[in-house]
Amino acid sequence: MATLQNILQDIGAILNQDTTIPTGTDLSMQVNLIDQALKEWGEAYEWKQLRVTGFAPSTLLSMTSLGLPTNYEKLMSPPRDVVNNFTYEELRPELRFAKDVADYYCYTGGDDAVGHWITFNPALPSGASINFDFQSTPSSMATLQDVLVAPSKNFIVQRVLAKVYESRQDPRFPQFNSEANNSMVQMIQEESALSGAQKNKAVTYYDKQGFRIGG
Repeated sequence: MATLQNILQDIGAILNQDTTIPTGTDLSMQVNLIDQALKEWGEAYEWKQLRVTGFAPSTLLSMTSLGLPTNYEKLMSPPRDVVNNFTYEELRPELRFAKDVADYYCYTGGDDAVGHWITFNPALPSGASINFDFQSTPSSMATLQDVLVAPSKNFIVQRVLAKVYESRQDPRFPQFNSEANNSMVQMIQEESALSGAQKNKAVTYYDKQGFRIGG
């Protein structure tokens, strides 16, 4: 379990041969570079560490739209009303005009500036219990005890060192940049490999809905 403090110590051990936590401008700069590396990791793949499972927003009255969390990136399962046994297929927004008014579907919109939202058709009935999974974005590391969500501390350290050495036109930049790239590739390979408990089978939309032939 790596913390922001551990990452800064590892960076300092190579950059300055000193594991003392930097202060002032040096600290702000290194934390900013760590956040840049963390965001790069988050955008590179659909990491299980960033999957929010079983998200269940509160719905008290009949409604057509719900606000989504600030760390929302995209849906990872069809929203399901577990009380009324309805599943809402996600559509691209422009395709809603080709659907029948009675069809069950949803679409998302918004952006990081105004926030994200999801719209349902038909409107959610009063007392509906919606449940779905979504992919989130990584949070910034703000305190020394914040725990790194990415599985590889080495990637973060190497990417930060590469950025520092690049800004200094230091000849060690290619080495650390290459090591960071290799670390990213290794994380993706490990993430895409199935565990010993999983079937060697691609998951389809119908699998996510529990559809079975003849069922």
